[in-house]
Amino acid sequence: MAPASFLKGADIIQFWQCGQWVEVVTDDRLPVLNNEYFFVNPRNKQEFWPSLLEKACARFHASCVNLHYGYLPDALVDLTGGVVTNISLHSSSSDLMTMVKMVAEAGSLMTCSTLAGPTSESTRMANGLVSRRAYPVTGAKQKF
Repeated sequence: MAPASFLKGADIIQFWQCGQWVEVVTDDRLPVLNNEYFFVNPRNKQEFWPSLLEKACARFHASCVNLHYGYLPDALVDLTGGVVTNISLHSSSSDLMTMVKMVAEAGSLMTCSTLAGPTSESTRMANGLVSRRAYPVTGAKQKF
């Protein structure tokens, strides 16, 4: 494969697959509909790396259809090559706060997600979170 400096208008993104890094090359053309990116909508309209990453993910997984809502643990493995551990908040131990603090101090990536609401649409909940979304976790504090 040609070095990135020779690929004008193309991007190379690496994904972890079966114990090795795999390079995915995409062009930098992005689908737009009514002046909006067709899939990912970055907060800043000058920022298009999320759309390029999504395009590379679709190529890596053979189709955009395979990305529908995605599965966060798979995405973390694809992007980092790391190991994912899932913890159910309903069945976890009383040491959850200690565990989250320890994992944060170790520099591990943490995320959480909200469940789907009563309809297939994403809805804003009373606490401000949106259903069917993933959120980064950057630390934990006990609230009294």
